[in-house]
Amino acid sequence: ELTNNNVRLGKVRILSGGDAMRSHFAARQVLAARPIRDSSYVRVCTAEHSNTILLVNYGRLEKILVCSLPDSRLWRNFAGKTVTVALVTPCQTHSKDATRELTTYSRTLATIATDLRNIKAVVGRCKTRGDWVIVDRSGAYVQPLFEEVDSGDEDEEVD
Repeated sequence: ELTNNNVRLGKVRILSGGDAMRSHFAARQVLAARPIRDSSYVRVCTAEHSNTILLVNYGRLEKILVCSLPDSRLWRNFAGKTVTVALVTPCQTHSKDATRELTTYSRTLATIATDLRNIKAVVGRCKTRGDWVIVDRSGAYVQPLFEEVDSGDEDEEVD
């Protein structure tokens, strides 16, 4: 069981001029006040089979949580540590890479939890003929680094 004193982040930026992304949860709060660009759709990359296969997925970033995990065997190597978790609702793209081929989806899957560092870029999407097309402008050179920044205004752009 996780503690109730977890921190929820609304917006993060990949360091060194990287993308700023806003969780869907935070964007809903801001949209009530003024229109903003939807930066909640992201590219998620995870390594499988001893880091030999890179899986590329896309999805909507729902929430970003900073969690202090209890010191329990359940959490194995993460026991007693603080982790940053992204809750993402994946788009069913069958692990296609939109930087290499046309990638569309019409369904989403169950929300998953992943390490925030697995999010590599913000992606765009446009609807055509009943499907959504992923627009991914990232390349193999994009490597995110996250840094904690204390900003008084949650809506302010943070570098």
